[in-house]
Formats: sequence, C-alpha cells, structure tokens
Amino acid sequence: MFPESGVRIFDAENDLIAQLSSELDCFSAEELRELLIVLPTQRLAPYLLATLAAKHGSFVAPTVLTLETLIHQHANDALKSNTILSPSAEELLIASLLKQGNFRHLQKGHEHEIREFFSQIDSFHLKDNAFSRLRSLIRKDIYRDEWHIGSLVERVDELHVLYKRYQDLLKSKNAMSSDQFAVQCVQDILNDWKDLKTLKWRWTFLACFTTVKPYCKDLFRLLAKKENLSLLFTEAPKVLGHHSPLKELLEYILEKEIPVAHHEDLPLIKENTRIVACDSIFAEVQEALACIRKYLDQGCPESRIGLLVSHEKTYAKILASALEKEKFKSNLAIAQPFSQTLLGSWLLRLFKYLLASRSHAQDRKTQQNIKNLLSDFLSHPLTSKSLAPERTVESIQILQYELASSDAENAWEADPFVKNIFYMLFPLQTLLKEQKKEKLLIWNSALREVIANFRLPEQKRSEEEAMHQFEDFCEQWSHCWDASVSGSEFLHALVNRVQSLETRSVGFPLEGVQVVDLIEARYVPFEVIVVLGCVEGRFPRSLPNDRLVGDLLKVRLGISGWQYIEALEDTTFHLLCNQAKYFSFLYSLNKDFGSRSRFLERIVGQDRGLALAHNESSLLLRCPGTHIVPSGQLPGHDGAPKGRFTADRYALFEHISASSLAQVFRCPYQFLLNKLDVKAKEEDSSSLWEGRWLHEILEAFYTGELRGHRHFESLPQKLILKKSQIVPYAEQRLHILTEHCLPNSVKGSPFHWHLLHFAWPRFAQHWSKFFEEETEDSWVFSTKQSLKEYSLVGKGLPLDRKTDRWSSLLGTLDSLDSYSEHTVLVDYKRKHVDAVSEVVSGLSPQLPLYALAMAQNRFYEDESFLDRCLVGYWSIIEGRWQARGVGEHSKTWALEKKLVSAQTPLLHNIVDTLQTLWDQTVFTLLQEQKDFAPQANEACDYCPFSGICRIEEQVS
Repeated sequence: MFPESGVRIFDAENDLIAQLSSELDCFSAEELRELLIVLPTQRLAPYLLATLAAKHGSFVAPTVLTLETLIHQHANDALKSNTILSPSAEELLIASLLKQGNFRHLQKGHEHEIREFFSQIDSFHLKDNAFSRLRSLIRKDIYRDEWHIGSLVERVDELHVLYKRYQDLLKSKNAMSSDQFAVQCVQDILNDWKDLKTLKWRWTFLACFTTVKPYCKDLFRLLAKKENLSLLFTEAPKVLGHHSPLKELLEYILEKEIPVAHHEDLPLIKENTRIVACDSIFAEVQEALACIRKYLDQGCPESRIGLLVSHEKTYAKILASALEKEKFKSNLAIAQPFSQTLLGSWLLRLFKYLLASRSHAQDRKTQQNIKNLLSDFLSHPLTSKSLAPERTVESIQILQYELASSDAENAWEADPFVKNIFYMLFPLQTLLKEQKKEKLLIWNSALREVIANFRLPEQKRSEEEAMHQFEDFCEQWSHCWDASVSGSEFLHALVNRVQSLETRSVGFPLEGVQVVDLIEARYVPFEVIVVLGCVEGRFPRSLPNDRLVGDLLKVRLGISGWQYIEALEDTTFHLLCNQAKYFSFLYSLNKDFGSRSRFLERIVGQDRGLALAHNESSLLLRCPGTHIVPSGQLPGHDGAPKGRFTADRYALFEHISASSLAQVFRCPYQFLLNKLDVKAKEEDSSSLWEGRWLHEILEAFYTGELRGHRHFESLPQKLILKKSQIVPYAEQRLHILTEHCLPNSVKGSPFHWHLLHFAWPRFAQHWSKFFEEETEDSWVFSTKQSLKEYSLVGKGLPLDRKTDRWSSLLGTLDSLDSYSEHTVLVDYKRKHVDAVSEVVSGLSPQLPLYALAMAQNRFYEDESFLDRCLVGYWSIIEGRWQARGVGEHSKTWALEKKLVSAQTPLLHNIVDTLQTLWDQTVFTLLQEQKDFAPQANEACDYCPFSGICRIEEQVS
C-alpha cells in the first residue's frame, strides 16, 4: 500500500509535520531509507525524525533535503566547474563596474538594488527582453512629460549596458550568480525528469511549502504528475490584498482555480491569546521571559515553546544577555553579527590597524592613532593567545600604557610581543607601505598568509562557517576582478564584508525554548508561541524603496511586486495562528519602533469587546510600565474638557524637574498625566542604556572611580603637565575606563571604534582648553571646586510669592567646575542637544534652571554666580561642545578659549525668560485654575499619550 500521489491539501488547523509522519506509516522501518523528503527549511527535519523515532525506535532515516539542496545536487560537472558568486561578491563586482562605467543615473551605492533587479530578471527568465519591454512600458505612460520619459528610458539604457557588461564579465571568468546557477540546475532537472513516470526513490514527499522561487514553479508542476510523489499543502488562507501566494502556487501546479479557506476569523481562542503593550523593547523581552516561565511552571515542555523574533538585529543582543540569566534551557537560533563574535572582532581590529598603518604621515596625532589601533589589536584575546599565551594581563596592560604614551623614544617597539606581531603582519604591511595598486590575487595571497601566521584556535561552528563565507568572498572577488586595487580599497571591502556577515545556526530544535526568526517558524509544531516586535515595519516588515525601477514597472514586466511580499507575510501570520494553542503577541509603545502591527489590529477587531475597555477579560493586557490604561481613569473622561483637574494643584508642583517643567511649558496635559502616574516610569531604551555608561565614563574621568572600583587617582585640584602630554593623558584615562565599562557585546563594534578614535580624542581636545600656561614647559589645570553627578535637591521656583511657597527642585547636574574666576556648568548628552532657540525661549529649561538652582545654593548664593558662569552641552557621540549661555563677566574669557561665539546669549537673559515663562504659565494653572489643556506641536507624533489625547481631532 502506497500513499496517494499528487497534490494533497489539508485543513489549515492540521499539523502538517504530523500529517507527513502519518503518511510514512505506509512504509516499514527498513523501507524508510528509500524515501526522499523535501522540506523548505532544515529546521523542520528534527521534528519529523523525532516523530518517526517515537514510532519505530530503530530505523534508518529517510533522505531529508531542502529544495535548494535537491536542486544543487543535480548540477552536472560542467555547471559545478563554474565559480558560484555570493550576493556580496556580486554587489562588489557591480560596484566596481559602476565606478568604471561613468554612468549618469547609476551611481555607487545602487549596487544592492541593481543586483536584486538582475536577480529578478534571471529568476523570471526575462533576460535581455526585460529592457526592451521596460522602454515600451515607459513610453506608453501618458501621465509623464517627454523629459521625464526620456530620463527614465536613459536610466533603462544604462541598466541594459551594465547588465551586458556584468554578464560578459561573468562569462569570461566562468562564473555565475547563485540565481543563474539554480535556474540552470532546475532546467536540467526538467529535461532529465520530464519523460519519467516515477522517480528513483521508492516515494518522494514535498511538504510545508507556501511559495517557491519563480523558476521552481514548473518543477513543482512536473513533480505533481509523478506516480510516486506526494505534495502536501495546507489550504490557502484568506489574506488581505490582491495576492495569495499559496493559492497562486497551488493554482499554477494544478492548472485550475482553487478556493481559499472558507472561514474569515482567525482560529484564536480568546482566553489563550494575549496582546501585550510594553514601554520598551527591554520590557518586551522581560515580559516574554516571564510568560515562558509561567508556561514551564504549568508543565509545558521547553522545546514546545517558540519565542519568535520579528527583527533579529534589534533583539539578538538583548535576548542573548537575558537568556544567560534564566534557569530554563534555550536554543538561540537567530542571526547575530559576525563582527560581534570573537573571530569577527579580531578581523575588524586587524583590518583597521592595517588601514591606519598605511600612512607615511609623521605627525603626532596620526602616529598616536596607529599606536592606539595596535593596542586594540594586542588586547584582543585571539592575538594574545596566538602569540604570547604566557604573558599576563598586567604585562599586556603595561605595553598598552606605553603605546598610549607620547614618549618619543618608542620603547614599546623593542617588546618581543610587538616584534612578533610585526613579523606576522609582514606580508600585508610590506604591500601596504608601498602604497601602490596590486592584483587581488596578490592581496588575497598576502591576507591568507597573515591569517595563517596567527594559527587561530578553532571557534564555534557558526563562527567558522561565517569565516568560510568570508574566505569564499575573497576568492570569488579575486577570481572575477582583474583590475589592480589599492590597499585602502581592498581593506575597506574586507571591513564591509565582516560587518555584513551574520552567524546563524539551527542549534538543537528539540532541546530548550526555541528562539527563532518569525519567518523560519512556519509549520514548526509549537504549543506556545510568544512573538516579539509586533509593530509595522517588522511584522509585517517594511518594504524598500525602488529608486531605479519602480515597483509598478516591475509588476507590469511580470516580476512579483511588493504586494506579493506583503501577502506572503500575511500568509505566515495565518499559519502561525493555526500552529499553536497559546499565543502572546508583544509590541513596544516606543514610537521609534513603529505603530502596532496591522495583524494585531485584526485580532483586536475580531473581539468586539476590545474597543470598550482594556480589562482582564479582553485580549489586550497591560504590562507593567505601559501607557495603556482603562479609559475611565483618564482626566476628562466624563465629557469634561481634557485637562480639567479639581484636586490640589499645588501638590502637582511640589517637586519639579527640568523634564517636567518642559512639559508644563510645552503641553500641560502631558505634565498632568505624568504627575497622575497614568504612565509608569519609563523603562530604559538602548540609547538610554548607552547614555548611562557614557555618563559613567566621563564622571570617572574626573573622579577615577567607576562602579565602586578605583582605577586611578581623581584629578587633583592642580594638575601640571607639558602641553604635549595633555591630550594623551586624557585619552589614556578614557581608554582605560572604556575597556572596564563597555559591555563585552559592544567591544570591537563600530560604536567602540567611534568612541576610541573620534569621541574621546575630541573630548580630550576640549578638556585641554581649560589648561592655563604657567611656564614655557608647563601648563596647569586648576579648579577651586569640581562637582560630578551632583544631586540638586532644594529651592526651585516660586509657587506663591505672597505666602513664600516654593517648589522643590529635583535633578542631577552632570558636571560643574569652578576655576579662579569662572564656572562651567555642563550637561552631557549622548548625541542630540536642545537647540539654542528652545533654551533661549525657555521651552528647554534644563541649563538655565540648573544655573539658577546653583545660584540659590548656599555655597554659591550671590548675584555674581550667573555673571561668571558658562553653560552648555557636550554631545558625546558628535564630540562637540555647544554653548547655550554665558555670564557677562565670563564672556571675554570664553571667547578667548573659543568656548562661545559673539552671538552666544547672556545667561542672565535666559534665566529671566525662564522665570517670566514660569510665572505666566504656573499662575494661570494655579491661581486662575485654567485647564491643563493639550497643546498641538511637532512633538505630538512622538508623545506616549497620543492615543489617549487625540489632539488632532480637536484641532481639525
């Protein structure tokens, strides 16, 4: 007895892996070895084999392949002799042709879109015909003028020229793109199998497909007619839009029209489905892990829980860190950047040092930069393990200190460790020092020799696979490109490739909670599904903008457009809803990550009671720290104007901070909601997390103490240095602190590089401005008082002058240094700072408020404080000082130091404006009992209360 051949369509609720397993019941344990099973991803195979093991105990497994592997295995010797290019190698070759081509419309930077377009031309069997058809379609456009049409046709002409040059290049080098290779393999299979009634296996199954590449559709149609082959599908869901990928695939295979699923509602049980709104992606992860712990406590097996990620780059690092602390096992099978692995970060440090070492410049700054990069490379664990395993951490730190020094004797060059490094790097450094162009074969040979010299220890399998991809990329590039390239071009291409590579592993699908990309979870038999990042732009994913050939033109050409891709994601969503019993869909309310997914809106809309209230019986639950609250608790819910508040208003202003004061001035309604704790305290976002430890580093620069550990002495009140020592001294302190403060996941990253070689040198240069020349050989940094992370608690601004009632100020002053006659008050910002106009108008009151608070402080209380004070921001990422106000007495001094310009406003005027704005605003709210009315401004789109306030409805 054999299974039924041909196309089999099952209800969407069916577990297709279980169904496939039952189809295999027709075969004995001995016969299973003679079967071929083709699945869309390798991830599904372990689940199938586990089911068979439960039934048969001992058996020889059937051959289980992905469709891609099956196709590639059929390549003949002639095809295999070709060099098959990776997408990255293709893009680099196209970029090189663009650089040579002198095109008007096509520029370097377009290579990714061009490669995608060329790939579509090959996949849809369009070839040269595509360009003539494109020209015809453009000329038929009655809505464009002749100039516009001519420009578009010229763009197509350039694409056609580039396509021919690219194909000629590949042909001359006996190379093919991966799509061209697959297309030719499929064509060979069609030719070889078209006259066969049966295939060579006892039986063949293809299961769990929702879509295939265009060139595979004819293959599926052919296979459906074989007598010993079964294709297993679920019914096509009813998706929104014009396309239904699964329906279209089935209709193509069967050559007839088929109906979609008759039911419209999603198969979700209300009591088993949760939609959780969280304040940040960190809150999302914590809520997801809490949810998983709950199901584990209820007896759900770990491997039956799927934690699905909509955007791997956003969640990979956070999940990796959070899962390390959990007691349950997990299989983290999502992509992570190769550049953040041990092997990838080593390559990056190597290439960046080599790039810098090319320079013949002898100036101190360039030479110090080279030494800093060498120091980074020396400190990498793979470098020290490979070359000097016997050296202690302390001895390497001493060497790093010598490298950070500006001592002209350069004693570090005699260090055996450094000499060994130079010997290992000699093949590449020799070529780089000559500063001339060489063939890629020569560059690649030198690179292989250098890497081999280090005898790197074996790494994780996923890292080794990424390394092989990197090596393949180098081989493919050197094989196809004959023109000589400079050392800079070669190394920059290598850096870009390392940064673009990802490490990915299936891991152990049957062990631990499965953390996988959402797309890869199709048809995986989970019992519980928790989805992170259910926002527009990620679930479904955002679609790219086609700058060269528009989506509509592609559709008319016969290429699947972006609507098809959207429909495919809709299909994935429907499949997920049929896969499990219990669901939790999580999303962040942070506007930076987009609005709630349209798929969640469909779930919400399916439950009619959701629009009335957000309570425990509805699908929409409240996560601690979210902005979503029952509508009955909002001010103004009873029909009164928004912002009506009749309780003790003075209590709202009893404690005031700079941020809450800005809310009073900009939107009193937002101030009121915050004071009423409608929104709980915000969770940290990634930028706030970075900002925290950047602040810690700058504080420790002065104090010498970081997180309870003293790394060196605090800056003395009087520090004397040679002028040439000032900047290196500052950079050294910052580098040491950075190494101790930066999380391991950030070390070796572009951000780490930016700090060491841009942000900190700029800060050191800025700090050097506060040194005064004492003698010809010595400069002095002298402060009367230095306050860092100083808590401001005390008198703020007056609430009622008659009763002498004052608000209490809450805040933390980042930095205040008092010199002989001047004081500098600084607020550190991660990147963006408040504009001058906003500070002057009082709408951004932080700096003038802190200056006023210090003027009223018992240590400074006199009118001269504001006259001799300079206030401003230091943007850490941009490495830039931006003054916002200066006292009249200090302006000449600040101009000489180039800390202000002639247009920098006087601090007295800014403080006066702040006090006037305070009196006007707070008087109307306290004395006249005006409503805390919403105010429409440009920040409304980013306000956490926009869904509650809906100010646009009132304005319109």
